[in-house]
Amino acid sequence: MKKHLSLVGALLTTGMLTTPVYAATHYYVSGNVGVSSFSNIKIKTASTGVLEGTAATTPGIDLMGAAGRSFGNFRLEGEVGYQRNNSDTYTFSRGVFPLTGHFSVTSYMINSYYDILKVG
Repeated sequence: MKKHLSLVGALLTTGMLTTPVYAATHYYVSGNVGVSSFSNIKIKTASTGVLEGTAATTPGIDLMGAAGRSFGNFRLEGEVGYQRNNSDTYTFSRGVFPLTGHFSVTSYMINSYYDILKVG
């Protein structure tokens, strides 16, 4: 189910990515807020790689912000993203136990684009 939600989210954000940047001035900012859904997280022993259990997560928040500059058809931008999901259960060989806490990811990225502008 979580993979299907990810696919729907990717399709919905495709429309946001098609915003014409050439309508803006040389500098621009963009942002995105959404729902994040991690798959179940498999917990393994670091030394042996043996699966110890699985942590289930609940949907969380997904934030992204970017700022960039346009140089005609070429754009350069920096992006920061944050995702956070709460955990609710931990399953391993002895049963299922409640788990409190969260899993989060912070990402940094530099992007470059070449825009192919429609003439006419």
